[in-house]
Amino acid sequence: MIINFNANEVLIMAEEIEKQSCDFYVKAAEQVESQENRDFLLKLASFEFTHKSFFKELRAELGCNEKEAPVFDPNNEASAYCRSFAQIQSLFDGDADFNDMLSILKFAINKEKDAILFYSRIKEFVPEVKGSEKLDEIIAEEHSHIKILTAYADKIAINAF
Repeated sequence: MIINFNANEVLIMAEEIEKQSCDFYVKAAEQVESQENRDFLLKLASFEFTHKSFFKELRAELGCNEKEAPVFDPNNEASAYCRSFAQIQSLFDGDADFNDMLSILKFAINKEKDAILFYSRIKEFVPEVKGSEKLDEIIAEEHSHIKILTAYADKIAINAF
């Protein structure tokens, strides 16, 4: 069976993943003790919210060809699948130790890496004519998250000594 997604469907997944990430950072911020860490996590939540908006705007800018289903899909099942897939990401939030900031950051870095792998892999299923180049923008956004998280983790690790 050949599975193809168009850019619209992938961006729906990206929006949901960013929403889940925003929710994760807010949840973590509510549980950390340090005001500095809380502020940092809320800043990350705002980045995720901004990225969700970015992906929504990208979706709005797509041409008809990029929104067209690559296969016959009269019930819009591909979009429903995309939303469901992205929502599954939140099931793993329980694995984070919200009592330890480094644990939160490591968990978040791993989620960002997973997102990069996911978007890199899904790009193979989005025909170029359907907007696969939009995925490069998503991947670049996720890389920027890792840089921010890693820099903060390094700062905490250095201050621990």
